[in-house]
Amino acid sequence: MALAKSKTSALSNSGVACALIDPATQVPNGIRFYVLGSDSKEYQRLIRLQEVARLEKQKKARGIYFPTPEESEENALNLLTSLTMGWDEDVVDAEGKVTAVRKEIELEEGEYVPFSIEAAKAIYAELGYKWIREQVDAFIGDRRNFLPK
Repeated sequence: MALAKSKTSALSNSGVACALIDPATQVPNGIRFYVLGSDSKEYQRLIRLQEVARLEKQKKARGIYFPTPEESEENALNLLTSLTMGWDEDVVDAEGKVTAVRKEIELEEGEYVPFSIEAAKAIYAELGYKWIREQVDAFIGDRRNFLPK
């Protein structure tokens, strides 16, 4: 087997679609978040930046430093948000057929939100959408999603 068949860096760096699964029905809901993988250069850069910040705080504390739960949460939220490149949603007709793809997602009835870093962070931070955050986070960490097809 050629190792190139298991090389995840290309798709990790270009990003792939994470199709969201509705938590009630357990079927795809037509919404996709486009994300970079854990083997991307951006992921590695962000992890290094977080480690440098932690080491600086440790140095200032003159020894052992443990991040607060709030700091850990903020780091995880920033990492996930920074790896999210966009989203879209299927437009479905009355018969359930996909007729188009909209570059925004419907949060509330009739409220469409275009992608932005701020909007992604707000969705990931919202406890009512924790299932989205969990799905996207698990997707990013699963290298199988970034293998060449």
